[in-house]
Amino acid sequence: MVYADSIYLNAHIITVDRGGTRAQALAVRDGRFAAVGTDEQIKEWRGARTEVIDLRGQTVMPGLIDAHNHLLSTGRVLRAIPLFGARSIAEVKAKLRERAALTPQGQWISGRGWDESLFAEGRAPTRHDLDEVAPDHPVVLHRVWNKLVCNSLALQTAGITRETPDPPHDVLYAGRIARDEHGEPTGLFTDRAKQLIEKAMPPPSDAELQASIETACRAYNAAGITTVVEPGLLPREIRAFQQVRERGRLTVRSRLCVAAWGMAPLEEEARLKDRIEGMGVTSGFGDEWLKVDAIKFMPDGGVGDRTALMFEPYLNEPGTGEAARTHHSVNEQATRARLRPYGQHVVDPELFYEMVQWAHDQGWSVETHACGDRMIELTAEAYADAVKRNPAPRVRHRIHHAYLPTARDLLVLPLEEVKELKPVMTVVGGQHISTG
Repeated sequence: MVYADSIYLNAHIITVDRGGTRAQALAVRDGRFAAVGTDEQIKEWRGARTEVIDLRGQTVMPGLIDAHNHLLSTGRVLRAIPLFGARSIAEVKAKLRERAALTPQGQWISGRGWDESLFAEGRAPTRHDLDEVAPDHPVVLHRVWNKLVCNSLALQTAGITRETPDPPHDVLYAGRIARDEHGEPTGLFTDRAKQLIEKAMPPPSDAELQASIETACRAYNAAGITTVVEPGLLPREIRAFQQVRERGRLTVRSRLCVAAWGMAPLEEEARLKDRIEGMGVTSGFGDEWLKVDAIKFMPDGGVGDRTALMFEPYLNEPGTGEAARTHHSVNEQATRARLRPYGQHVVDPELFYEMVQWAHDQGWSVETHACGDRMIELTAEAYADAVKRNPAPRVRHRIHHAYLPTARDLLVLPLEEVKELKPVMTVVGGQHISTG
């Protein structure tokens, strides 16, 4: 008789099988479920060394798998100032004041999660708000997406003045430095302009990266999250996951996406292809706890700040693009989107198509951030074109966010040329698209 390492009795167990079965007890062996059933059935798995746990009627359910989760960033936020629940600038200031009182003078303070659309004041915070409570620390507080606000000392440390120019307009997703009526920086930075401040911040040490991963793992374990797809990591960050895994402290199964075009720093993009090829591995390398999963692209912005690539103009922003929707070949469509978009390209569309095909041919699954309907369609077409040119059922391409998929998106992949392939694409957070 094979005995269990542990058995759990007197529970309400949701199995999530096709029949919606509820069970009373379960047995675990070698870290996997061995059996579920009644208390009497599961007691048969009890041996001399089996641990017996009475759950006293508690509910048990399968662990949660999050297909798009920035675990490392979450850990860093939990160790900094989490602002996702803030409903006013006053609340942000109170949290910052509390952290400043515990932080040595001159040391950087960071946080993330504020959203001006939720604030009672009806506006974004400025450097003046932060100066009131933390004048002696350089402070950077990231919005939920695509903006940051810093205080005056952070501006001074980064060397940002009224004479500092915005990033060149010919740089995709350039962003800007927000200024007041006198031309002085307000402390708000958007898009790539954020890097003007971020480069002045001391990078996290390897120990800090590892501690952030462990912090997030503990929080996720408590919430029942057992597996995540980490959508976009740089080499040092990938190494930190491996180091945590080697110490036996990685308690959330992690599928890592390699940060590529649109996610990696702009000055590194010219080296990305060599860097990725030089890894010597592709999607699927690793074990059940830590695995290299995909290459991550971020070719458009977000809906909240009106940078997602759209077919139609944003409300109260007419004349910023071309609304015509004619379906063209891949290269023609890419050229049209590049010339006159509504929203913003973060990656040149011609480069995006080229690199999707290259990644596909290398054996990499591709995970693409695509928020606007125009970008979702361009991405679906790039995937379909890659599959038609080189059928590769092993790879699995995905779109995440996909807030506004069109009817055409759902038709792009089931083309005659790829009907016989296994499903090759999933929209994470939207609809599932398959070629089957």
